[in-house]
Formats: sequence, structure tokens, C-alpha cells
Amino acid sequence: MRDVDVSKLEIRVGTFRQDGFVQRDQVAKGSGVHSPTCRIHSWILDSHRLEQVLRVDDPTDEIGAAWAVKERLRLLLACTDLDAADHARGMLGLAVLGADMDETWRLWETVSAWWDEIETFIVIRVTNARTEAANTSIKQIKRTGRGYRNPAHYQSRILLRSARRTRRRRTLIQQATTFNCG
Repeated sequence: MRDVDVSKLEIRVGTFRQDGFVQRDQVAKGSGVHSPTCRIHSWILDSHRLEQVLRVDDPTDEIGAAWAVKERLRLLLACTDLDAADHARGMLGLAVLGADMDETWRLWETVSAWWDEIETFIVIRVTNARTEAANTSIKQIKRTGRGYRNPAHYQSRILLRSARRTRRRRTLIQQATTFNCG
């Protein structure tokens, strides 16, 4: 059997041992801290970790630039007034300009095209997420049903699934209300 120099072996991408993968995953998911002091401390540690990982794993700075654009978009959507949103939009534009990648320019064009709707979201904070969730659920029923031949059965299946979800949500709300009053 041959002697193998372990230090020269490559670690498979995506394993828990590859430091860069773990830290990128942690940064993408965000840390689960709760207090503001811990958040600031965690943010400082995460930013140092991120700098270290990007220095090693991202010599072209594409991942770092894309991450910066993602963070600027996240801050834009977290704004609660239009002045802050306009400022955040400008900062997003600067990040897109700095990244100078096709993907970030497409994102900028999408944000610009949907700016009126984004402003509306910032003011009223209402989305169509429940409608989209219902549509996804209906598509999933259709996929798992492998093609219903009887439209009444298909409709019944959709209504039963919707009723089950609504009942479950009501039960949880009632439990929380009873618990809070108790």
C-alpha cells in the first residue's frame, strides 16, 4: 500500500469539515441570536468570519459582491418609510454598480421595473404570500394526484386540504388566546 500525504488531500465540497462552506451556510441562514447586544457581537464575528472566508475562497470577489447586493436588497425591503427606501435603493444601485455582474444588473432592472409595487409594499406591508402558498398547494395536489379525471374530486381534494390548514391555524390561535387569557 502506498503512503498518502493527508495534508494534500482535498476535502469534498459541502462537507461539515470544509470551513468555508460551513461559514457561508451560517451567514446565508443568519445567526439565531435574540438580544440586540448579542446581535451586534454576532454581526461583528460573522463579518470577520465572512471576510476570512471570502479572502480564501473568493479570489475574484464575485461571491462577496453578490452577497453585498443581496444584503442591500434585504435592507431595502426592510425599510418602513419611503425616504429610507429611496436611500436604500441608491445604496443597492451602488452595490450593483460595484458588483458589475449580469445577475446583479438583472436584479437592478427588476427592482426598477417593479419600483411602484415595492413602494406600495413598503407603505402598507401587505403581500400576496398566502395566495401564492394556496396556488403552490393546489399545484402540489395536482402533481400528487397524477391527473384527476373527475373535476369534482379534484375540487373536493383542494377544498379539504384548504379546510384542514385553516382549521389547524384556528386551533393554534384559539390555544394561544386561551393561554394568554388564562
